[in-house]
Amino acid sequence: DMEGEEWVYVVGYNGNYMISNMGRVKTVARRYGNNRFQPECILRQSFNKKGYLQICLNKDAKRNTGRIHRLVATHFIDNPENKPEVNHKKGIKIDNRASELEWATAKENVKHAFRIGLKSMKGEKNSFSIVSEKTVLAIRSEYIKGKYGQRQELSDKYGITKNHVKLITLNRSWRHLL
Repeated sequence: DMEGEEWVYVVGYNGNYMISNMGRVKTVARRYGNNRFQPECILRQSFNKKGYLQICLNKDAKRNTGRIHRLVATHFIDNPENKPEVNHKKGIKIDNRASELEWATAKENVKHAFRIGLKSMKGEKNSFSIVSEKTVLAIRSEYIKGKYGQRQELSDKYGITKNHVKLITLNRSWRHLL
């Protein structure tokens, strides 16, 4: 065990699993079926599509996937205001220690993401961005002012509109890369 690690049973799983305040999940040693033995072991976690760690737990022959940060928060952090979301205080999605998590509203979570720089209205962090900084720099380096038809060529090459290329080459968008 890690220093300061506390374990509690995962609610709703008949005492088969435990979760720690450090974000680890383990099976509890037990006998099942035809007297088969399941030793205690730390379970392997995987990443979901959004980059959060998750775990699969079995209950009544069904697999349930749970996000680690929600399990830790549910079991180790009081939520007197009944806030619906769990926020990573430092913005590190894989740091699921109880000390690094807090309950938040959706609005608080978004404000926090902007405040610490996880979200931005600039560049790739803007949720509406359709090109990367690398692509913008490539377009600017390839663009030759005054060459007829070049914006259309760049548009076709990078799969964006001609107008988007125009805004990039005139430095009206992605100005922070000047």
